[in-house]
Amino acid sequence: KKSIGTFNLQVDNLSVKARITRLEALQTQCDGILQKLYQERRDQISGTATDIYTSEYYHTLFNVEQYTGFKFNYSQPAASAIQEVLQQPVEGMDISEHLWRQDIDTGFKIRSTLNNMFVAGRPPQDFAEQLQKQIGAVRMDANGNVTGTGKKFEAYRLLYTESAHVTNQAQLQACEDDGIDEFEDIVSLDSHTCSECAHYDGKHYPVSKAIEGVNCPPWHPFCRCTTAPYIPELAGLSDTRAARGEDGDTEPVDDQTYDEWKTQIDEKNALTNAAGHPIMK
Repeated sequence: KKSIGTFNLQVDNLSVKARITRLEALQTQCDGILQKLYQERRDQISGTATDIYTSEYYHTLFNVEQYTGFKFNYSQPAASAIQEVLQQPVEGMDISEHLWRQDIDTGFKIRSTLNNMFVAGRPPQDFAEQLQKQIGAVRMDANGNVTGTGKKFEAYRLLYTESAHVTNQAQLQACEDDGIDEFEDIVSLDSHTCSECAHYDGKHYPVSKAIEGVNCPPWHPFCRCTTAPYIPELAGLSDTRAARGEDGDTEPVDDQTYDEWKTQIDEKNALTNAAGHPIMK
């Protein structure tokens, strides 16, 4: 009877030790799964980015040479050039760093959840929903725009922004290889275009002085802006461009910059509203 208390303490210690051992095993298993997913996702993104770069490179060359004459000897873009683009930082980090940060952050959240589960002695289902929100939740508004947070959202943002980065870099490389001296920034004519991008529309700069985020898109995550070769002799050749209203319909409008288009839309809306009719979209 005198040793019962000590015996119970030993049993408790063994139970705690078994729990810790099990926890460490689960954490190691999670780390292994995350590492495998990290490598798979990195390979998938790099492969997709390479395909986008190559496709956009040829597409830009073809579009340019329809007007300048097919004088360029087509060859596959150098693998070293593609690799250099993939290693360029987007939002301050390259692909590997972005994914590594997500891997570490996800692992930390899983470890914290496992710790809480073992300490509280509660079943996994009590923590599953909270963990899902932390690492995989994506919310959308009524218009289908992604507004949530979580690892799935971060991966989506990385893919979208990396695709824009690779596309514009391929366009610039094609211009340089084809002897085009300048490029032009093109902004979407719709209500979703932000003020950060709007004033760049129609401006052109030397290809040799293109700096992403300064005079060349993308300027921010989810940026939809792009570039086009600028050839002075062909400037103004097209008299229309596409614009999209708030209802989502796309229609041709006179060739103009975003600021000019926005001014016209605002004037039309003001006149329509003053006449007592519904505001035009």
